[in-house]
Amino acid sequence: MSDAEKPPAALLSDRAEDRLASGRAWDDFCESVRRAGHLIERFGEDVDALDRAEWYRFLTRLMRNGFERYMENCEPERPRLRDAPWRQGINFQSPDQDHLLAEFVDGRFDYRITGIRGSIPYFVMAAWTAKHPADLGARDWAGQGVEGLAEFDPATLRTTGFLTSDEIRFDLLSGAMGKRTRIAMGIITAVALVVLYAASFPATWKYVTFMKVERTAYLDIRFDWLFSIYLAFAAAVIVRYLWILSHLLRGEEPEQADLTKSSSGL
Repeated sequence: MSDAEKPPAALLSDRAEDRLASGRAWDDFCESVRRAGHLIERFGEDVDALDRAEWYRFLTRLMRNGFERYMENCEPERPRLRDAPWRQGINFQSPDQDHLLAEFVDGRFDYRITGIRGSIPYFVMAAWTAKHPADLGARDWAGQGVEGLAEFDPATLRTTGFLTSDEIRFDLLSGAMGKRTRIAMGIITAVALVVLYAASFPATWKYVTFMKVERTAYLDIRFDWLFSIYLAFAAAVIVRYLWILSHLLRGEEPEQADLTKSSSGL
């Protein structure tokens, strides 16, 4: 197939591959590093020996972090949560946190993160992306210098997703079990919840109906009306787990809740 017959994406891919195989990509990288190292001269006579040493040290740390992230640990089929290199964070290291980074670049896969509960004081998950041109690998960048950052700046990260604590589901036990064990655990849980809620329902009904004798201080609403929401909740739990139990007894696992949607998964 001639270049004229190839789609643009395939043509760009071929150019990027040729640039890598010919050594042009390596030469361009080395030239970019050389120029970045000399950027410290822009600060003039205010730069002392310590400033210069820290400049080169920081540059090498960024390079090391980039190699670790995008060359050694960039496999969407088997990603690894990798600690940032020593004394290196995303851009600047904080003594109060460690960054575990992974390049999840393929949306066809679902990922499960495992660990030991209680081994870290807090846990935050965020996703970033850096805008880049479609022909990134097919072009030389060193000659553009700092001006090239206006088109491609991998250090300018834009947050695309952020998981708060109520959106993270921790699977402490069932995920490690087989299907039969999970079904058995589900049956025990469903029966226990149905029995407990059903047993407490008559007493709850009596208490709620008894509270009709009192009203709220400001809105003058009867307390039995306010507390009746719990009766609806208890009834919903019983119906929900009877439905789950019917599926479990037939050997079916209920569909897991999708935490990306507005649902509690109850």
